[in-house]
Amino acid sequence: MFNCLTIRNVLILLMLFPSYLLAETAISEKEVLIEIKGKISVTTQDNLALIDRKTINALPQHQITTTNHITSIPITYRGPLFRDLLRKVGAKGSSVLVIAWDDYMAEIEMSDLKKYDVILATHENGQQLTLDTRGPLFVVFPFSDHPDIRNDLYYNKSVWQIRTIEVQ
Repeated sequence: MFNCLTIRNVLILLMLFPSYLLAETAISEKEVLIEIKGKISVTTQDNLALIDRKTINALPQHQITTTNHITSIPITYRGPLFRDLLRKVGAKGSSVLVIAWDDYMAEIEMSDLKKYDVILATHENGQQLTLDTRGPLFVVFPFSDHPDIRNDLYYNKSVWQIRTIEVQ
């Protein structure tokens, strides 16, 4: 009976204050955003590189203004080049497997990361990305600059809400 009352009370509170569910939680500079594992030589613990916002922000920042499979209106994304983060952790693979919080995953060849200046977006139109807005990191290809990648193969590599990167 106690558990039912507790669940009932929580449901009532959520019905009365639904905005609480939509509140964007700020991520501190030192809170881990993603983990990188696999064929890397620089780790922070247990053969992983745990990456926080401070580390991401210390990398050179780049902008891409592009359309994509989500919108036909150009959006400006900002963040480090994906390859710069991989260089920082000593990545030595031929591809990366990018895994989102919902377990969606996509494999991206290292050659594509070099050829297309792919970024790990932290901001969209000047606003910091959160889990509620496809963040904290979002793989962004410069689709508007490269007509050859405007297709489902590359759109499907645009992983958002990244949790893990595995270097293969």
